[in-house]
Amino acid sequence: MDKIFLSLDNQIKHLKDDKKIECNDCDKISLLRIGYFNLINGYKTPFTSSKDKDGNHIYAKGTTINEIIALKNFDDELRHLLLKTVTRCEEEIKTITSYLFEKSKKSTITWKSVKTFSANVDSCEIQKLISRIQFQIKERSDLEYVKFYKMNHGGILPMWIITKIIYFGTFIDLVELSKENISDDLCSIYQLKDNNGNNDVKLLIGSLHWIRIVRNACAHNERIYCLEGAGRIFDLEINKLGNRYKKNKEKKLFDLLLYLRYYMQKDDYASFISVFKDMLISLEEKVSSYAFANIRGGTGIKRIEDLDIISGDGFDNNFQLLL
Repeated sequence: MDKIFLSLDNQIKHLKDDKKIECNDCDKISLLRIGYFNLINGYKTPFTSSKDKDGNHIYAKGTTINEIIALKNFDDELRHLLLKTVTRCEEEIKTITSYLFEKSKKSTITWKSVKTFSANVDSCEIQKLISRIQFQIKERSDLEYVKFYKMNHGGILPMWIITKIIYFGTFIDLVELSKENISDDLCSIYQLKDNNGNNDVKLLIGSLHWIRIVRNACAHNERIYCLEGAGRIFDLEINKLGNRYKKNKEKKLFDLLLYLRYYMQKDDYASFISVFKDMLISLEEKVSSYAFANIRGGTGIKRIEDLDIISGDGFDNNFQLLL
């Protein structure tokens, strides 16, 4: 059956009488501007304690609509902070990769040739990637700089244009299928190492995919603070935090914070973590301790003090442009 539409007055009545959430007529403006679904359905989880026999959520006693709004506002600010940060990292990674690619390829071979890519990869996979790149170039063919390079350089776009216009997921596949020296150089530049001190390509590709997932969630205005992903890749430095993070199998926001350490200058990273920490502390003052513990847990952060540890001198941040 169709979901029954509720007027703003009935929404307030439903929240007060059925959900036992403290609110009043003044909150109708917030419900109108944000939307009941976006606010209540989107951010209710940290404030619920159980479910009744019909499967309806039971909210912790004393929950107010202002607390839920505070979480929504926190998530919005976090989304803006992360989108600004990860897109800046994306731009740099693409720029450096295009430089490495152009520097290493033979002048007579273009990116459209299978020979440009790793000999250890099935040629069918490479052809699929090339076709995908060509399709995405066609999608952006109306851009002035694309038309300029096509007109003035024989129709073959250089890699610094290719990496700019293709989707981030396609770019990651380009890195993964390129000759081994490309991924090795990126690991060396960003100091992505395994237990033996060797370049960790798995960490490179895994961290880039997690950045992509978070970036896309931010760009599409999805809920971000409790975002999860499968197949966690452990950062070696996490051992300095003890055993409290080792049992988690799913990637969470905390993993992104660790990964970004590789791709940012130390001062920029410390400033980024400081802003994020201040946002968390501000939220803690606006919601119950019960709800805040759930929210913090949703980010994957065990203790707020851990943010000081990962941004301090005890954690490595060895970015270096080894070009």
